[in-house]
Order: sequence, then structure tokens, then C-alpha cells
Amino acid sequence: DEDDEPQDTIPQALGRGVFGMFKWLLLVVLFVLIIAGGGGAWLYRSATPDMLPEVKVTFDGQELAPTAYKWHVPVVGSFFRRTYAETLNSSPVVLEDAISDASPDIIVTPSDYSTQLTITDADKETVYEGSVTAFRSYLFAENGTFDAKLVVTASDSAAEDSSSVTGTETWQFRFTVSIKPSIQLATDSVAQGGVAAVRVGQTLGQDAPAIKTTLKNVGFVKTDSGWICYLPIPWNQTPGSIDLEVSADGYTETLSLSVRAGSFSYKDYSKTSQMAAPYIGEDDAPAAVSKLFATMDDKIQWSVGGFVQPFLDSFDPPLTYGMTEYAGRSYSERGTNYGYGGRTSTNVIIRPKNGKGSMIAPASGRVLLAKDLGGLYGNTLVIEHGAGLKSIFYGLASLDVKTGDTVKQGQLLGGCSKAVVAEMRIGTVPIDPLAVWRSRCDGLKLY
Repeated sequence: DEDDEPQDTIPQALGRGVFGMFKWLLLVVLFVLIIAGGGGAWLYRSATPDMLPEVKVTFDGQELAPTAYKWHVPVVGSFFRRTYAETLNSSPVVLEDAISDASPDIIVTPSDYSTQLTITDADKETVYEGSVTAFRSYLFAENGTFDAKLVVTASDSAAEDSSSVTGTETWQFRFTVSIKPSIQLATDSVAQGGVAAVRVGQTLGQDAPAIKTTLKNVGFVKTDSGWICYLPIPWNQTPGSIDLEVSADGYTETLSLSVRAGSFSYKDYSKTSQMAAPYIGEDDAPAAVSKLFATMDDKIQWSVGGFVQPFLDSFDPPLTYGMTEYAGRSYSERGTNYGYGGRTSTNVIIRPKNGKGSMIAPASGRVLLAKDLGGLYGNTLVIEHGAGLKSIFYGLASLDVKTGDTVKQGQLLGGCSKAVVAEMRIGTVPIDPLAVWRSRCDGLKLY
């Protein structure tokens, strides 16, 4: 009987209502979660690999393949992302082509990512660490094999909005730096008494190139464009081919230099007393002068202005470089230019026609000696023009400069006597002064 059933109290009625409402809300939440989960799953599946950034890297013109990546693709803003990560290669990729430039380019496209580049040498020492942008000013200091690791990063702070992909991509590669310096001869053929020149372009290391040859030389000196070595050709060098083995940055190249006979003259006298005087032979340099032959300044002073004739007035050279004087040769010996007892000059005698004049500097340089040595030599002057090339004057009437002075081309050096002996040497080897003064020495035009 309905009348006999107990009636709910107010709290019981309220409890049933709240429970019912809770069940209804639970159903609503469950429904929303099902809808959201389905939508999230659909969005997650929509974050596909084709949304990953396409980063292109080239090094010295060679395109690199990435070795690993880890990218985070947004699913729901920046709160929920799908991660794609893979190691494509556990060891560095070896580049096939050697690097022939001391400052190779590395280009990352797009360029708005942050980059970190680390390069180590064969001894695992870090030679560079920094950004790709800063690497543009880096120069390799030596040839060899290097390992590089490049990490390209797109961070949350650098992302333009919450829908941007973030993460990193990595390239590891191994390459060889093999830069061959240019090696060249100024000219393939040089006459006796002239100068050959070997130029080596910019080198990676600070060590000077080396040269092996039978020709005496003072070695290479540093220039703005690389290195240069001057090879003086003695007056009595046997004509023919001479090998020059030049080594730089681990490379060795053999050059061939052709030495040709010089156009030297000779004179015959009936008596020895008629020979030109004063005569200072190749081995007659006084000790005060010969000890200076090893002195060498790096700066090539004649690179500006070249050389000029040191005596401005006209003069009669009774003895020139390479000229041989004979006394008492027979008629047949003269006809065949054969005989013994001749002496060959390795310098020039300047004899002013009016018996006086002034001597000027043929090129700029540093005065190594300015002193009266007495006897045969008299007032003696030695000027170093750089690279071991020296002007030597014996028998000046007076000296207007002193030891240690720096002189400019055309500067007054002193007064001439009736006969001045003028000599030029590279190291210990005399060369033809007239050819140098008159710009006929091609080797010295290279600096």
C-alpha cells in the first residue's frame, strides 16, 4: 500500500539529486574526454614527419647529410608536442673532396637557426669552437685531417609562435685540409751573372719554404704575397739545366732552371802592369766586409723604385763584371780566346771622366759599414737592400753616411775618387751591377 511506504526526508532527496547530477556531469565529462581524445589522436596523427624542418648544410661547396636529429612538432600549441628523433649515422661522414682553401665556407639554410660548430684536429685538440657566422673569419693554420660537429638548434625562445617546430639537427663530418702553395720561377732562363727568383705563395704554417739546389742562396724571405728566394748565378756557372727542389707545407716541387752563357768580354795586354786597377777579386774582400755577407734584412727595399745608377754623371768602366784580362797571350791564343793566367772581374770599376763626382744610393737600404779600411780598399761602404742583396763601394773619396744609417734611393753617399770599385752580392755570390742598375735583371723585378 503506497500510503504505508516511508517518505524520503529532505536530506535524502537532496542526496539523490546531487548524485544524479554528478552522474550526469560524469557522463558529460566522459563524453568530452572521448571527443577531446579523438581530436587529440587525430591532431597527433596529423603531426607527420613532413612537418620537420628541411635544413641544408654545405661545406666548401659540398652538401652534407645529417647524422642525427631530434625535432618536436606542436600538436596542441606549445603544451603538447610530438617528438621525432633518429640517429642516422653513428660515425662522422667522410668528405670525398679535400679542402683547398684556408677559409672554407659553411652555409646553413635557412640562416635564422642558431648554430654551434666544433672542429678538432687529429690529436683531438679543438681548433675552432663557435658559430657558423664567426667561422667565416677563421683560417686553418696547417694541412691535415679534421673532425667537425655542427648542431643546428631551433629553440622555444627563438620560435616565432607556439606552432613552430623546435629541436636540433646534427652533422658530424671528417675532412682533409690539403692546401698546395703556388711555386713558380720568375723566368726559366738566366744568364751568368744574373739572378733567378723562386716565389712561393701564401703558406699555412709560419715556417719558411726550403730549397735544395747546387746554387748558393740565402733562402726564402717573407713578403706580402708569400715568400721569395733569390738565386745569384755566378759568372763561371756551367751553362745548362739546374734542378731546384722547393718544399712548402709538406709539398715538394722540382723546378728546372736553364743557365745560359753571359755576354762577357776580354782584354789582352802585353804586360801585367797594364791591367786595370784597382782590382778587387771575388775572394779579395776584406774581413770587415766579408763578415757582413751573412747579414740579411727581411724587407725588400727595392720593391719601391727599383734600382738606379749610383753615379749620375757619365763614366768610363775600364773593367766590367765578367770581363777577363790576359797578359802575354800568343796570337793563336787570342784568336781562339784560350789561355792561362787571366783574371776575371766580379765587379765594376767606375772612373769619372772628369775625375770627380758624387755617389748616390742605387736603392734604399741600411748602411752596414761606412769606414776607411785603408790600403787598396780606402773609404768602404756596404749597404743592405734586403734579402741579402748588398751594394759595396771601395775607394770613395769621402763618406757622407755612417754605419747604422738608413738611406733612401738617390741619397748622397759620398764623393768619388778617380776610380771606385762597385760590387753587388747576394750572400757571398757577386752579380752584375750594371745589369741591376739598368733594370736588366729580371729576377730582382719579382718581390
